[in-house]
Amino acid sequence: MSNKNRLNRFSSLDFMEKFDVFFPVFLIIVLFFMSFTLCIGSNHHDINVPDNLGNFPKNINPLSGEKGEKDTFSFVVMADTKGGGEITKSLFRKIRFANPSFTVILGDFLKAPSPVEHRYFTNLIRKTNYHHPIFLVAGNHDVKADNPASLSLFEELYGPSNFCFSLNDCLFIFVNDSHTKFLDSCYQFLKQTLETEAETSKHIFIFAHKPPFIQNNEGQLTIHPAAQKFLDLFKTYQVDYVFSGHTHFYYRQKRDSTVYLIPGCGGAKIRNKKTDPFYRAVKVSLQGDTITEQILSTDVTRRWSFDYFFHRRLLPFFRKMYVSLPLNS
Repeated sequence: MSNKNRLNRFSSLDFMEKFDVFFPVFLIIVLFFMSFTLCIGSNHHDINVPDNLGNFPKNINPLSGEKGEKDTFSFVVMADTKGGGEITKSLFRKIRFANPSFTVILGDFLKAPSPVEHRYFTNLIRKTNYHHPIFLVAGNHDVKADNPASLSLFEELYGPSNFCFSLNDCLFIFVNDSHTKFLDSCYQFLKQTLETEAETSKHIFIFAHKPPFIQNNEGQLTIHPAAQKFLDLFKTYQVDYVFSGHTHFYYRQKRDSTVYLIPGCGGAKIRNKKTDPFYRAVKVSLQGDTITEQILSTDVTRRWSFDYFFHRRLLPFFRKMYVSLPLNS
């Protein structure tokens, strides 16, 4: 039978006959959506963090037992991966090939501190198939100054936002400078750690989200008014590197004995594509007293993906449906 004949035959049916045709299909669709909603909604608080992700002793302790020469190892820094999807996964393919001891994401790995965003991010990390430790710095999109629960959730999922460890006589300090509210505790943690650990450390590396510089209208970077005491601290203890993100572009400056390095954008929207069009991470290698840097970049530009749609659009829709059901009233 031709399509035209089928259409004529269907048009000739009365309302009840059409209803009999469509109702079973409609019922199946409704039951599917309701079942999907209940399954998704019932898991609302379940965020499955990969074993290698987070600032926990289980990720720190194995580093000291790595094979190889004591003075030879490497790590990778990247920043601002939020919404990166395929771009971030592409960068992690480069990182896997570079084979560092660990990787640090310098904050803003979320768009907002919500369970949906945490779920999207942890699922993205799982899909990278990267199995070395990944440490996280809290960014201004990952925690909110006026929402204490956001910091509590960060530390519940990923461990402390201020922490440190030593590896091969090198000191690694991670601080939460995501908002002005946290700067005092950030400074006190830094000061106390440097006072007790700096003297016995061959090299010192500090990881933060916001750099001590701000960009003016002419594109030049100047010292942030609140940052001078931090710079004085770095100078006093001869900190080797201060890594940060937030700006969405690559930047490197040596001031006194300290290198200030922003690795660039790891997946979020690039601020200025004309001057810095690439997504990148930076590998830092140590061999004895020699420290070298290598840029890892990707030309992948597609920011949308099925994962992005599924975790940030579809699942939130069904969770809202679940919350609105009478059984949850």
